[in-house]
Amino acid sequence: MGLTTRASFDKFYDNTATVSPCSNTGVVVKASSGAVYQVEVDNTINAGSAVYLRIFDLAAAPTITSVEPEHLIPVAAGQKLVMSTVDGLPCGTGITVACTTTANLAGTAPTGTVTVRIGYT
Repeated sequence: MGLTTRASFDKFYDNTATVSPCSNTGVVVKASSGAVYQVEVDNTINAGSAVYLRIFDLAAAPTITSVEPEHLIPVAAGQKLVMSTVDGLPCGTGITVACTTTANLAGTAPTGTVTVRIGYT
């Protein structure tokens, strides 16, 4: 699987979703199988803490403190991350996302607004 970074988010795929604010409550992007091809995570407002984008292969919002995500993408404090992949990150059941300030199951919500945009099929 090849991942590349881009300077900005372009709508390469027919389906896009924006989750704002992205917090420690899961948001269902797609309630059936699909794949994530591009993500943009804007954490610029949180200059003092990193965030972790959690991507779940679920068709319903999970309990963040008890379910490990299929994909965990760290974003540095005060930064914006844009990633894309030609192969996609497959999700056989659904695509659900959440954002936390820790990588473990503690599930602490970011203090400032984190905006996530996703390109998917």
